[in-house]
Amino acid sequence: MLILRRESRTDDVTPVVFRCVNKKCGKSYFSVRDGSLFEGCKISIQQILVIINLFCGNIREYSQIRYQAQLGEERLSYETIADWLSYWREICLEVVARESPKLIGGQGRTVEIDESKFGKRKYNKGRYVEGQWVVG
Repeated sequence: MLILRRESRTDDVTPVVFRCVNKKCGKSYFSVRDGSLFEGCKISIQQILVIINLFCGNIREYSQIRYQAQLGEERLSYETIADWLSYWREICLEVVARESPKLIGGQGRTVEIDESKFGKRKYNKGRYVEGQWVVG
């Protein structure tokens, strides 16, 4: 039988663990992160959930994510934010690939895919263009 407890553990980031009360059990405690996508991460679950929420809300500005995910004195680096956003993009791509396994086109048909960015340059200076990417 497992009991959910809050414990101070030096070897685990999450203080909440499942404690096994069976004396014959080979492992005395199990982290709530074990077997989940939180396993092995060094930041708090609360920060990860904030990043997920902002990602789903289509907020991609690193400074805003850094500000929103700051809990107490813990502040995320831009590299950590980039890694997590990349991780969530990969998960989204995996779901899309799994849910739509059919190929477009068919026998003897050629399919061409191209991307464009729609927008305009301010005062026609520089190469940076604000706008929306479109894939077709």
